[in-house]
Amino acid sequence: MENKNRFYLIQSLFIFVALALGVLVGTLIIPNNNITQIVAPAHNYNGNKVDAIIDYAEQNYVDSVDREKMISDAINGMLQHLDPHSSYISREEFLEMSEEMMGNFHGIGIQFNIFSDTITVVNTISGGPSEKLGIMAGDRIVIVDGENVAGVEIADSDVIKKLKGPKGTKVKVEIKRSGVNQLIPFEIVRDVIPLYSVDVAFMANPQTAYVKISQFSATTAREFETAVSKMKNRGAKNLIIDLRGNSGGFLDAAVHICEMIMPKERMIVYTEGRMKNREEYKTRRNGKFLDMKLAVLMDDWSASASEILAGAVQDNDLGFVIGRRSFGKGLV
Repeated sequence: MENKNRFYLIQSLFIFVALALGVLVGTLIIPNNNITQIVAPAHNYNGNKVDAIIDYAEQNYVDSVDREKMISDAINGMLQHLDPHSSYISREEFLEMSEEMMGNFHGIGIQFNIFSDTITVVNTISGGPSEKLGIMAGDRIVIVDGENVAGVEIADSDVIKKLKGPKGTKVKVEIKRSGVNQLIPFEIVRDVIPLYSVDVAFMANPQTAYVKISQFSATTAREFETAVSKMKNRGAKNLIIDLRGNSGGFLDAAVHICEMIMPKERMIVYTEGRMKNREEYKTRRNGKFLDMKLAVLMDDWSASASEILAGAVQDNDLGFVIGRRSFGKGLV
């Protein structure tokens, strides 16, 4: 009986010691003050909470942390609670967008598509370095700077990174051309490539000028004026402005075009914000194409500056707006 009691006593002591050690080890591994440090900043930190959380992640997360990506994701998360047109773009995306909107960029001067994992030249830009060297539509780019780019998964953005670059720099490509057995090598010197926003301008009939505008960039008004002036000199009395698929661009470009087709002192558009006073945009003189009968073509992808131009034509009873209901993004 005594041995049995001694056994239970030893067993109880063993369990007690095990529990005590467990509590002690747990305390050493997960100190209570660390838990407080994680929770406390959310309540007591007076600075930028996003920076504080990212700082903590950089110091304590098991893997490396991409700070810029975390900041970008946090901003995009916040903007999702606003309207669908509120978005954040990175510095790199802004510079790329600015190139397009300013009407030029640095590159080799081709338009391409990827067919069956192969970069295929769709068109060469007139006056660009690729056209000057004799690169043709239908050519397939197989090698860029010694690296095979055919038959591998490659995104448009990767192709752009390989082919675009500062003016004066060189890129070596090897091209497969239909009917030619061997690859054709080219060393292309990158240059300033113009981007035209007036895609098409022609006489639809002896009295009707047709102009297709793909976007409103820094050069659009000048391109429009040049194209319409030439056709008016050839006898055009009617003008069709095609804005189908045009998602917008610079407000000033749309305003300048309105000034060419509207009478003096007419309202084009006004802007007004919750914290900003009303600003009106009116024509300053009679437009040089005011005597031409006008029609504007729209579709459900015509947005922003396109809607401003079409709205000015409609509101001032200057012509017909024809097509589908537009996108509905009259934001500036």
